[in-house]
Amino acid sequence: SQPLPPEDQSLMLRLLKWMREPARFTWQNLKEEYEALSPLEQVDIEDEQQGLLEEIDETPGFVSDSLDAMENALEYIHGKEAYEMAMFVIPEYVQDDNFRLAFLRAERFNATAAAQRMVKYWERKVELFGADVAFKSFGSSILDLSKEDLETFINGGIQILPERDEFGRTIIFMLLSNFGNKVDSILRYHWIILHMAIFDPIGGEFNQKYGLAQTITPGTPHPDVGPLLFHERQRLFASLGKDVTTAIPARPVGCHIFVPYENSHLLLRLTEKYLYGLGSVIRMRLNIYILSHDKNEEVFSRLMEYGIGPYELPEILGGCLQFNYQKWVRQKVHNMVWRHRVEIEKDKDQYYRNIASLLELLSHNSDNKNEQEDLDTMLRTMPLNGDVVDMMDEDTNSD
Repeated sequence: SQPLPPEDQSLMLRLLKWMREPARFTWQNLKEEYEALSPLEQVDIEDEQQGLLEEIDETPGFVSDSLDAMENALEYIHGKEAYEMAMFVIPEYVQDDNFRLAFLRAERFNATAAAQRMVKYWERKVELFGADVAFKSFGSSILDLSKEDLETFINGGIQILPERDEFGRTIIFMLLSNFGNKVDSILRYHWIILHMAIFDPIGGEFNQKYGLAQTITPGTPHPDVGPLLFHERQRLFASLGKDVTTAIPARPVGCHIFVPYENSHLLLRLTEKYLYGLGSVIRMRLNIYILSHDKNEEVFSRLMEYGIGPYELPEILGGCLQFNYQKWVRQKVHNMVWRHRVEIEKDKDQYYRNIASLLELLSHNSDNKNEQEDLDTMLRTMPLNGDVVDMMDEDTNSD
């Protein structure tokens, strides 16, 4: 066999050195952390994963009182510059009851925790997107992503699966090998995907009330996606965990990690390196599955306890689900442009170019003639068609 190039040898040596360093939080620590919970806390976590947690009765009076309590809690929080700026620029959005309800539901109507999460939300949104994008009037969307971010989006490293689990909860699927190597782009992509699940006009309220299930797999490397180095991936997972548990108004009810049998020892060791950064909320809901080529009955038996069967899982996880991610993206973009066409028209210089970039990337990633025709149809039927086509022509002529 040919020797590795010097740069690959250096990377391998760094990886081996990093792997030999003790993990900040080990599997043994995880076991002790879980055992330190009270029996009631353990039952609540298990019930939540299995769809058995007691539903909160959101009567009008209870909701009104909770919103008032959250408003009072916000008054006592210091160091909330981003939140105050949002209140100044888009008060109708920040004060909207439905928007605030998402934060209350994420914290099971703990008003103080919901207020803290909302303050963190605006702080983190400004960090990720900048003030110009953070304070727009219709929330976070695909159109907030830069062209570089959109390239990460198109790779499909994080997806909303079309089938819900047995309890009606949306499943977020993460294919780590398609993440790419741009940490900040992945974080913005993750932010947008969770917003699409939490604030979806059809199923968003259900997801707020009952939480989201997450499935994660290393996957087969995508030929067009660069690797994310181990120390960068460590930072990424810490940020992903922190965003979903302290800022975004989402509640992860289960995190299911699938590893192939052939590399299970190495991947479990790598996963151990990320445990600390994931945070306690996700760690307490972590489930690991070892996948083989043919004998996964025990895996699916365990998954069924959490409401996830083979028909809800993509084929790469041993399931039966066939899912065209890029077709899903096209439909989401089309629906979003129609839904927010008035707001987009007010800031068309930014959004037209983003729409054009996304459609162009989708076109480059499609080898299917019918999909190309679908893209052409989308362009013709968009309410902002003329300007979008002009900008796509400009991009083509400038290449």
